[in-house]
Amino acid sequence: MAAALGGVLSVSGLPDQPVVPWGRQAFNVAGFVAAISGLAAVRAARVTGTGQLIDVAVHEAVCTTVEQLFFQNWFADRLPYPEVAVRQGSLHWIRAYQVVPAQEGWELVTPTPNAAGAIAWMIEEGLPEVGELLGLPPEVLVGRVDLVMGALTALAKTKDAATLFREAQARHVAFAEVLAVGQVATNPQHEFRGFFRSVSEAPDVHVPGPVARFRATPVPPPAPPGLPVEVADALAAWEQVANPGSPGLAARPASAPGSASASAPIAKPLQGIRVLDLSHVLAGPMATRVLGDLGADVIKVQTAERATIVNSPEFPYFYVWNRSKRDVALNLKHPGAVEVVRRLVEQSDVLIENFSAGVLDRLGISYEQAERWNPGIVYVTMSGCGHEGPWSELVTYAPTIHALCGLTYLSNPPGRGDVGPGFSLNDHAAGLSAAVAVLTALFERDRSGRGQHVDISQMETGGYLIGPALLDWFANGREAQPVGNRDPFGELVPNECYATADGGWLAVSCRDDGDWTRLVEATAISAGPDLATWAGRRD
Repeated sequence: MAAALGGVLSVSGLPDQPVVPWGRQAFNVAGFVAAISGLAAVRAARVTGTGQLIDVAVHEAVCTTVEQLFFQNWFADRLPYPEVAVRQGSLHWIRAYQVVPAQEGWELVTPTPNAAGAIAWMIEEGLPEVGELLGLPPEVLVGRVDLVMGALTALAKTKDAATLFREAQARHVAFAEVLAVGQVATNPQHEFRGFFRSVSEAPDVHVPGPVARFRATPVPPPAPPGLPVEVADALAAWEQVANPGSPGLAARPASAPGSASASAPIAKPLQGIRVLDLSHVLAGPMATRVLGDLGADVIKVQTAERATIVNSPEFPYFYVWNRSKRDVALNLKHPGAVEVVRRLVEQSDVLIENFSAGVLDRLGISYEQAERWNPGIVYVTMSGCGHEGPWSELVTYAPTIHALCGLTYLSNPPGRGDVGPGFSLNDHAAGLSAAVAVLTALFERDRSGRGQHVDISQMETGGYLIGPALLDWFANGREAQPVGNRDPFGELVPNECYATADGGWLAVSCRDDGDWTRLVEATAISAGPDLATWAGRRD
């Protein structure tokens, strides 16, 4: 229902069948938004002494994952895409990412970010029809994307999916093999980073997470659901934890630029927090935009090299993910850039970047260097697979991560493999998880006076999104399969999209037998007594 109301089902699925991304992704997105809002409001309450009411609408939270489509409609005269977004299987809305059949298995193919390398590869493999595209600039190639994608589809049929994945990545092209749940559970990168962790007091139960790695304050093993306690005992435990002598906001050291005094008036909950945004494309800018919307002062660093196609300030997409920020131009490769960055870091609370692992280290802007400039800096890295491990050098975008984390495989009608999410769900989820991580690290800095390095693997965010399927695999040996719009957990019957007489679609979810009764009354459908119960409808 929320996916329909939020616009997701307008772009996800097939022309004749909307398909919702597997699991409860609307609730995951809304949960992230609620966590961010709650943490920001608590921080504001510690500054002002005043709490507030926060109202989170699930379908409005879902809308944030397809915001660029509103701009596609409003600025149709300036964009090379249809005014109204359509469902087109796995084909991304910019038409540069698609899941296609390989000789064996399924492959997410794309020419990004190294279109020249992808074209040269296709010519080597005997597809000379793309030779005319060699040397064309990216903004011109956008108009020829259908030719490029057609050639990549032909290339995919000549090799198995695993081989395509390896060969493309070796050429810095963001292909990905579409992995099923069992393959995700044995992923070497997840094994290296220990992503699947035992639950405390239940070592045989493994779950994915966390979605962020805190260097100074590692997240402890996840705890099982707690046993019932008396309210008085819970309050006593809280009072025991509270330590009036511990450093709080009023006692933060001077090294923290965003220090605030109690009872200070503020217009927005994160007013006074300064963020240095070195990120680009979507996941990082999503995180910093959320922080900017909540009142943080965000300085976005942009370069002419990266300001192309959708990342150009002339393109409405840029404004969707970079509102609530101040924009500066800075070539990080320039010999004088490090000194400029140093001055910014010294005055910042947060630095966020989503370059490939090691890029900022080579530029002289590593966490260790930033910490010397400002011990209070919260330094967030957001690479595709994390900053260490056998896959740390992979080049990825949201559709690549969808394929590698199992979300593409699961988000199909039964018997198909070429659908998957039609929008950049994981970029948004990773951006939201980064915003949660930033606020969490700022709370720790308020307590200890120290910043820290926070490492986010966007592929691990994707693993979190299919957490129930991975838990079922580890606990029960069951591998989740594509079920289309049917509820994968068996709770909601019916839970499907139905074609209507006017050519539209209607999403229908019945949470319980009462919902079913009201549906029958509202629609006057013929339904016998065998459908009156959940078990009967399921059968």
